[in-house]
Amino acid sequence: MKRYVIIGNGKMAIDCLKMAIEADIGTIALVVCDSLEETPVSRISVVCDELGIPCRDTGDINDPALVAEIRAIEPDVIFNINSFKIIREGLLATPTTGIVNFHNGPLPRYGGVNVCSWAILEGAQSYGVTWMFVSRGVDTGDIVVQSLFDLTGREAAVSLVGRCIKEGIRVFPQLLEQIKTGKIQRIPQESAKATYFSKKDIPYGGLFPFELPADALDRYVRAVSYYPMENSFFLPEVRLGDQSYWVGRVALDRDKRPSTEAGLILDISESALTVGCKSGAVVFRSLVDIYSKPVAVLDIVETHRLEVGKSGFQVLPVSDLPAKG
Repeated sequence: MKRYVIIGNGKMAIDCLKMAIEADIGTIALVVCDSLEETPVSRISVVCDELGIPCRDTGDINDPALVAEIRAIEPDVIFNINSFKIIREGLLATPTTGIVNFHNGPLPRYGGVNVCSWAILEGAQSYGVTWMFVSRGVDTGDIVVQSLFDLTGREAAVSLVGRCIKEGIRVFPQLLEQIKTGKIQRIPQESAKATYFSKKDIPYGGLFPFELPADALDRYVRAVSYYPMENSFFLPEVRLGDQSYWVGRVALDRDKRPSTEAGLILDISESALTVGCKSGAVVFRSLVDIYSKPVAVLDIVETHRLEVGKSGFQVLPVSDLPAKG
């Protein structure tokens, strides 16, 4: 009987684990997770305890002792599901068939990290998810299963991430069927069509782009909106005088306002600042300081003597989005 290892975290890994068991593809011999990447209500280690499956909790999947343990299992396939670790050579060479990874983008387009945000920023009309073999190049391996779908134009980063997870779970049985029958398709990626985003890629130099046109500003706000999930992309920087703050939450102001000066203070409340942009206005919430410490809106108002109807935030020139193929 074939043996398998699952590396993964959270609800997606849990759902896929249960599907793999139900599909009767073989023995799930080990699950590897990182509890620091899971939520308190979606811990795969708890499910493993209930199912009697060995589970290792580690922040280093390339630890030599763990790699040796996995190698001793002699797995046919390793599944990498909702895990954001880089798999090194020792583990990569371990399974007989290979390591199959979930990527929340339509490879070869949108390889790398934070790709849901980049798709929104670029105004993509379609998107998708990919189950693919891990190779030595990041997100360059052969495609096994892929699902494409249209974007509505209203997705925020948080909703698109969630949609990708649901779609990845939905098509996972197609992957299991290929593995069970031994007829695994391997579709090489077209490298000429590849686009890749690294952690160093940050839109508009990290500064809040007050002077974007209305459509680009709308895309920007949606692309940085991860609440209530953790934002692993970046927080936009805004400046008041010689002091910087970073915006944890931002939304478009939906009140119809006449065109106004970018950076102008339009409204002040206990929990939010409404600020004018070249096209429309935005609402800033959850501002943090240079030490990542939350700063109350009214403290910022008092410190910088902000008043409705007066200039407040600096409007600095920003760089263009990076060209990606």
